[in-house]
Amino acid sequence: MPATEWRYLGISSAALLGIVLIINWGYAVFLTRYEANFGKYQVDYKWSLIQQPDRECQVLILGDSSGDQGVVPEIIYKNTGLTALNTCTFGDLLLVDDVWMLERYLELHQPPRYLVLVHVYDIWSRGNPETGSLQQIPLSIASWRQRSSLGLIDWKWLGQVWLNQQLPIISRRYTLDMFRKDPFVFFDEYSITRHAQRYDSFGFRACQEAMPEMVRKDREDHLEQLKEQKETLSDLNRSAFARLVDLCQQNQIRLVVFNSPLDAELAGSDSFQEYSARLRSLLNIEVKQLPLDAIVDEIFKVSPSELERVDHVTRPAAERYTMFVAEKLNELERRAPSLN
Repeated sequence: MPATEWRYLGISSAALLGIVLIINWGYAVFLTRYEANFGKYQVDYKWSLIQQPDRECQVLILGDSSGDQGVVPEIIYKNTGLTALNTCTFGDLLLVDDVWMLERYLELHQPPRYLVLVHVYDIWSRGNPETGSLQQIPLSIASWRQRSSLGLIDWKWLGQVWLNQQLPIISRRYTLDMFRKDPFVFFDEYSITRHAQRYDSFGFRACQEAMPEMVRKDREDHLEQLKEQKETLSDLNRSAFARLVDLCQQNQIRLVVFNSPLDAELAGSDSFQEYSARLRSLLNIEVKQLPLDAIVDEIFKVSPSELERVDHVTRPAAERYTMFVAEKLNELERRAPSLN
């Protein structure tokens, strides 16, 4: 090939690369204002809470979306005098996100007095986390190297994290696809400002509307799954929970594990009670070295008139559930006020 053609090819390739990089940069700026994937926003927001220097708290609340919409930090404070922060995300991240979030919190702050863990019961048996969402956690590569691997983090994982961070035009195409689908709805529905308005300043997101019919269908699905349930505690969640217990023991943190608020009929079913008893037995083995009882046996039951799904409560029920959590914390304070 003649030199002029090589030169033309080089210039064309460089120009094309430059255009791609400019588009990628523009899309990255766009994503600071709009996000169609609420789960991505949720993870970013909750991680931003723990990484702010003024967000040290006495009660750190970790868990899934049932805790995100179920525990009101301001009510914890009013009833216990303990400052609280709700950093719950969503269930597909399993307990993996809980471990990494606590590790990061301890790198930046003094240990909390309590770690409150809130999960719906069926999270514990799951063994396959949503890795795509976990890889979107906003951490530098250096910080990722400091996380417990839990059998997940390797060079391929870090490579994908790097690509996610550097090439959002590829890794976060969903937002772009939703924009193309209906731009007029997009700008109103998916702005970061709109997402932020759903949260209070301590990480609580209220569920506004009960949906009894959806709860009924959700309950039927859960009862069917319980009939076929073979595993109670997955290996991955067992490892993650053991890591949480170790971190609590090393840092003198009081661990308290709650089941999420739950539809009363589901909670009263024989299949749920059998599963719940097996789960409590397994978890109690993991926490036997801790100085206080860490597993709360009682299930907070809610009627469908105050539920969006079997484990997602409306604001009034969330306030009562938080009172229930606060009462348990006060009991622990009375039993061992100077443990840490």
